[in-house]
Amino acid sequence: MADDSTIKIFRGSTWPGFIIQCYSDEAQTVPFDLTGYTPNAQIRHDPGSSVLIYDLNPTVTDVSGGQVTIPAIENAATLAIKKNDYHWDFTLTADGSGDTTEPLIKDDVIVRDKVTEA
Repeated sequence: MADDSTIKIFRGSTWPGFIIQCYSDEAQTVPFDLTGYTPNAQIRHDPGSSVLIYDLNPTVTDVSGGQVTIPAIENAATLAIKKNDYHWDFTLTADGSGDTTEPLIKDDVIVRDKVTEA
């Protein structure tokens, strides 16, 4: 994933989603084995807010390769998200202990209306 992890959503348009590559080393050369981990990613007004705007529904798509996919958000679903500025983050939860990492990625979410209508 690029250094800029800001999510930009245009209401009424499909947002394409993306793949997160997790590494076990600082040099980012060794994929992190995701066996026994559940990925989490949510959009909220502010960190710690009790109001969930949207669950990004990440899934592990390559356990030994360290890949997590955040799927596309379809047109109808993007329309349901109010125009605003939000925040998102990505964490991993250990299935056995329930311990959750600090945010591995955190950034802004910008939701706007389209200008051009087809």
